[in-house]
Amino acid sequence: MKSGVLLLIWVVFGGVLYGQTNEELKALIQSSSGQQKSQYLIQLSNNLKKEAPKEAFDYAIQGLDLAEGNSSLMGAGNALAGQTSLYLKDYGNAIIYASKAADIYKGNDDQNYAVAVAVVADAYAAKGDHKNAIIYDELGCSAYQAIGNEKSAGFCAVGVAEGYTKQKNQKKSIEWYQKAADLFAKGKDAVNQVQCLSTIGALYSNYGDYNSAKTAFDKALAEANTHNLSAQIQKIEQHLETVANNEEKSQKTTDFEADKKQETKNYIESMELTQSKSLEEIEQLSEEVQLAELKIKAKQDEANLLKIKNQKLKLQAVQAILEKDLANAETERANAEKEAEAAKSQNLYIIIAALAMVVIFVFIGFVFKNNSNKKLHAKNKEILNKSNEISSQRDEILKQTKNIEQSLDYAKKIQQALLPSSNLFKEVAPSSFVFLRPKDNVSGDFFWFHELEDGFIAAAADCTGHGVPGAFMSIIFSNFLDKVVVDEGIHDPAEVLESIGARLTSKMKERKITEKEFKDGMDVSIIHLNKYKELTYAGARNPIYIVQEGKLKELKGTRRSVGMMDDRFKLPFENEKVQLSTSDKIFMFSDGFPDQKGGSKGKKFYYQPFKELLLKISQQQIVGADKELNKAYNEWRGKHDQFDDVLVVGIEVS
Repeated sequence: MKSGVLLLIWVVFGGVLYGQTNEELKALIQSSSGQQKSQYLIQLSNNLKKEAPKEAFDYAIQGLDLAEGNSSLMGAGNALAGQTSLYLKDYGNAIIYASKAADIYKGNDDQNYAVAVAVVADAYAAKGDHKNAIIYDELGCSAYQAIGNEKSAGFCAVGVAEGYTKQKNQKKSIEWYQKAADLFAKGKDAVNQVQCLSTIGALYSNYGDYNSAKTAFDKALAEANTHNLSAQIQKIEQHLETVANNEEKSQKTTDFEADKKQETKNYIESMELTQSKSLEEIEQLSEEVQLAELKIKAKQDEANLLKIKNQKLKLQAVQAILEKDLANAETERANAEKEAEAAKSQNLYIIIAALAMVVIFVFIGFVFKNNSNKKLHAKNKEILNKSNEISSQRDEILKQTKNIEQSLDYAKKIQQALLPSSNLFKEVAPSSFVFLRPKDNVSGDFFWFHELEDGFIAAAADCTGHGVPGAFMSIIFSNFLDKVVVDEGIHDPAEVLESIGARLTSKMKERKITEKEFKDGMDVSIIHLNKYKELTYAGARNPIYIVQEGKLKELKGTRRSVGMMDDRFKLPFENEKVQLSTSDKIFMFSDGFPDQKGGSKGKKFYYQPFKELLLKISQQQIVGADKELNKAYNEWRGKHDQFDDVLVVGIEVS
């Protein structure tokens, strides 16, 4: 994508006369000399550079020979020699001549300097020297930005991204494709902007980070829709389907998941150096500082829990080894006793034959057994020392665990106090259940509702993360729901989502926090059910299922989370309305259940079996159906670790 456009942006070199035909220039070359002849030669080279690059190169070199220190002619001649060498795939000469041109133009002619370094970058890339290609494309990007040529800067940024892709540096490649997309947006080049965003989606998908892939493709789709790019729209929708299929079929650990494990390890090590305040100290701070300190403490506690979990696993492994050693020692002792008894039996037979030998054999048996007992004693002593060491470590872990569990219990009480109770929801919707199963003591998934005069509004949300950090985000977003729905009286689901997103963005901008710095968000489904059984739904990356007359219908919502997002990429939240009847069922949920790994092969549960399970549950009364869900979940998960927080809400229309 990059080089094909760079060849079209070569500019007219200063100091060269234009207007003559090639034949006129050849005649002038024959009748002139010195710098004048150099000028005509370089002009002719410029005219022929595409249709006859070999001739153009020769004319450029002849022009350089006659330039005699004229910087304008030297710059133009070297630049043309570099570019024509690139056309001829003579990358060594392209680098030499274009580099000379760049040195001449640097600080004197920003436009031609930018073009020259871009040619050097292309030549290095063609040679497979991606390290140097990246260096020169970065120079080109900066140079083009300095003169306000955002589009050409975008192509250079693409060159940097391609270089990092070749080096298998996923993160830097994505970073530069995003920079290229932003530059194309400023340069009003929607086609290449969409292409860059789509490439980011493809990179994330290949990496195994399917959520980020969907976010990138959603941004590309929003931009393509804005500019009516029909061909790109169709391709992006196909890409989104491919990502969904890949996510569904993914069984092995992806590179993304492997990197996340390493990040977790690094996170634990970094948080060991972070000192968080106690809960009592935090209570004495102002409300704004409390939020900051609580987040630090949340991260500290999460890191400590992960560390303790790893320590427990290591101790269990050591304990298993010690138990094996102890069993081996017992076996050795038993074998030694058997051998000693065998020696005694042999001695009895020998006594009958030769009484004089009794003493010798008895002595041998005694020594043999005594040596075995000494070895056994030494082994038992070693095992005892290791057991004492393990007991000491276990006591320390229990102490740490108790302290953290106290913090988690405190956090759980805070979360329960701030979120509406599922028991209270039963007073509003008697035929309902809320199945919430946190991965840890507290949850990033939460259920929220508010009773209205004409019915109720409810939300099932999945905040970034789980455990204490997830719970921290759930408290923030539930507070936004309170302010928007209860205080401001906004009951339209789509407007609620837009208002929460705007509030979050405003708060972060007040604190000068950018979208890149604040990546937390919320996937949520919101419904408004009135007394006429009219359902209004809006979703942020979170669908709902409706079961009517034994058939399940999915309302998908908008492919966008609630969080900080550049206005250019925002898909508007939209309502969907459905007329319901008595006994119809509504299911709201997070992705925790379908994403749970289990079964004999450790695969995800997936959405299709999840739909079938809910369809089966909907055939009976909804009250108590959470027990069926819990049973199905436990049977599927088996001995596998819980993957994420799980939330399923069922409502029967009455």
